[in-house]
Amino acid sequence: MNTNDENETLLKIFLEEAKDLLDAVSATLQVWSKDLNNKSCFADLKRDLHTLKGGARMVNQPALSSLAHETESFCESLLAGGIPADRQAYEKVCANQDQMVHILEGLLPPKPVASTEDSVKPESSPDTVNDMIRIRSDLLEKLNNLSIESNITRVNMGHYVDNFNTHIGEIARLTKSLQEKCRLIPKSVDLHVNSEIVGLINLNKNLVQVHGNIDALLSQQSRVEMELQDRLVDTRMVAFSSVVPRLSRITRQIAAELHKKVDFTVLDVEGEIDRTVLEHLVPSLEHLLRNALDHGIELPEKRLLSNKPEIGNIQLRFFRMGNEACIEISDNGAGIDPEVIRKKAIKLGLVSEETRLTTDEMIRYIMEPGFSTSEVISEISGRGVGMDVVNTVVKGLGGNLAIESQLGQGTKFTIRLPFTMSVNRALLVVVQGQNYGILLSNIESIILMNVQEIKEVLNLTTPVITHNDKVYQLKYLGDALSVQEKPIFVDMQENMPVLLFNFLDFNAALLVDSLAGSQEIVVQTLGPQFKLMDIFSGGTLLSDGSVVIILDVYTIAARAIKNGNEKMEVPVITKKPAVVLVVDDSVTIRTVTKNFLERHKFMVVTAKDGLEALEKLEQMRPDIILLDVEMPRMDGFQFAEKVRSDAQYANIPIVMITFCAGDEQKRHAEALGIKKFMGKPYQELELLETINALLGKT
Repeated sequence: MNTNDENETLLKIFLEEAKDLLDAVSATLQVWSKDLNNKSCFADLKRDLHTLKGGARMVNQPALSSLAHETESFCESLLAGGIPADRQAYEKVCANQDQMVHILEGLLPPKPVASTEDSVKPESSPDTVNDMIRIRSDLLEKLNNLSIESNITRVNMGHYVDNFNTHIGEIARLTKSLQEKCRLIPKSVDLHVNSEIVGLINLNKNLVQVHGNIDALLSQQSRVEMELQDRLVDTRMVAFSSVVPRLSRITRQIAAELHKKVDFTVLDVEGEIDRTVLEHLVPSLEHLLRNALDHGIELPEKRLLSNKPEIGNIQLRFFRMGNEACIEISDNGAGIDPEVIRKKAIKLGLVSEETRLTTDEMIRYIMEPGFSTSEVISEISGRGVGMDVVNTVVKGLGGNLAIESQLGQGTKFTIRLPFTMSVNRALLVVVQGQNYGILLSNIESIILMNVQEIKEVLNLTTPVITHNDKVYQLKYLGDALSVQEKPIFVDMQENMPVLLFNFLDFNAALLVDSLAGSQEIVVQTLGPQFKLMDIFSGGTLLSDGSVVIILDVYTIAARAIKNGNEKMEVPVITKKPAVVLVVDDSVTIRTVTKNFLERHKFMVVTAKDGLEALEKLEQMRPDIILLDVEMPRMDGFQFAEKVRSDAQYANIPIVMITFCAGDEQKRHAEALGIKKFMGKPYQELELLETINALLGKT
């Protein structure tokens, strides 16, 4: 690793992983003690020790790595039958495990020692102790998903109860009608019919009572589920300020490398954000800071010549807007020159000389793969593989990335994200017979407009409406989606719904044909085939089984309204960063490899074993796979066989990286068409050269 901070971070990750692995070894030893011939225990021990050995080597802990390797080899001999599985063998492994725990404890930071004064204080009562326990993140995620599923099921039950109530009302109406008709028939018949009617009335009363009880239970369940969902959301939340020290360090380090002077100002970062969102987002924030320093902030002497303070300023701001989390990174540097971007786009063949683009459209080209205005490639920037990845990450989280820049004054990047990747409520709108979803958290208000007024406004050069002393630019959603320029007005229709939006930099009003109610939904990311369709933020499955696209109304409104109704051309992608799938059961090795490859401008996806890697393949197609051998659930060879048997992935180059680099395994790998077999710990330069060679790069 390049810095002490990075080494400390990796060591913390390893220590947590090592503790879990040694706990697993201890549990396996307990099982082994009950049956000394249990070979499955030997395999489990071998796998956990193999992972521990790899992580220890990666963080330069030779004593622990050596002991783990020795014990792993011993277990391998037990598995092969070369050593008798007796009490002596069991006690040897136990002794080694105790020694590894002792080494690990020596690596842990010392616990604070209580002072004499503290030691005489009475212990806290049970009521005042806030116990902390560790819960696996995947279990917490599963609980959250089950809570969401239960919530949606309850909503669907509510729809059925509403229908049930409608039928009860219909029974009451028919019963009343029947009573009135009975007055016209003879009394002898009337007595018999009246008794039947009384039965219907009593049945209706019973049904009304049942409906009331069910409705009350559903209301109670709704309250419990809302409380459960809120508490689960709380467990997902972390303080945004927790990443500020890391971002501050990166800013200082890069500024020093570039010989630039800069103040890093932090505003309003005390709020919370979804842990998963933040973890995915931090590398993108780091890249935006690198860009601000390299492309934005000028050298001190240049700033003085431009009558600017010698010290530049980069500002980070975090705030809430409705149910969205917003992050702003702005600088007072040189800004983005649209003309430079236009010339570069023409040079790359993305647009022609005759293409007319607005300033905002030209600026957005910096988010296209392979696009960079820098003439010099450095470790910090210039490869054109950064902003497109940032945009992809933000879109994948259901968010939006906006750019504002003024030449000579500075640039501001604004990221808008869902507050939490949990359940949302969406309004269903109808445009030309097609249902679309819009998150209710994005909508400021919904109004009904008179059809005649709508016709008059839409005929204006710049259609605008006023509501509560605010001016909104009006656009028909069908036109913004390039489906239909104007709505088809139905005879006798008096009003149409208009959705009002109050964005950070403009107000918008979107006219729709009709509304189809609202539902609680879980937004799912769309497949890679929708990558260029950035007006879509995701999709969802409704209770009736239909699929609905969720619209990114900010992007739609910004293009259709803010940018003067000009259509953006879909750019031609010339190149993109290579995607590497890293499959390894050690979180330490995954982290080290991911950090190394990302420094060299690769896009990295990780998986902890073969089964998870197969799931990742369903979501994306990597350019190359780095594969471990010893893994739980599905090992490297089993995964490689699955990949090679699927025509869609058969040609993806695979590099096996493992401690077990024997001749037999190498032959097995060659039979599977694996291009390279490397040992651990790998040499970074060798790995980089191997990847570039297999991808045909220099």
